[in-house]
Amino acid sequence: MTKSIINRNAPCPCASGKKYKKCCMEETEKLSIKEVFDDYMDRNAEFEKEFNERTKTEIAYDNAILEELRKSSSIKMALDIASQEYPDEALQYNSENLDDIYDHYEIC
Repeated sequence: MTKSIINRNAPCPCASGKKYKKCCMEETEKLSIKEVFDDYMDRNAEFEKEFNERTKTEIAYDNAILEELRKSSSIKMALDIASQEYPDEALQYNSENLDDIYDHYEIC
């Protein structure tokens, strides 16, 4: 979703001759909220589908990571410990994706 930023005091892009804030700004903001909501619902549906398709060992692997994080282990240590127990489910991590992996498990 891309959003252009229009100064509220600028002329409205619809060419009405009014300031943006007095013309289309409110409608544009409503549309943006709807776009955000629709995007959220689409991502939620995708997550729910993926979540329901997980195997027992995938769930156990995730639970092992969460258990280690609850013990205040670092995300690297949690991944390494869970990977020893569930090597077939092990996530491959590096400096570029480690923060994303951590964010995923912090939400859980």
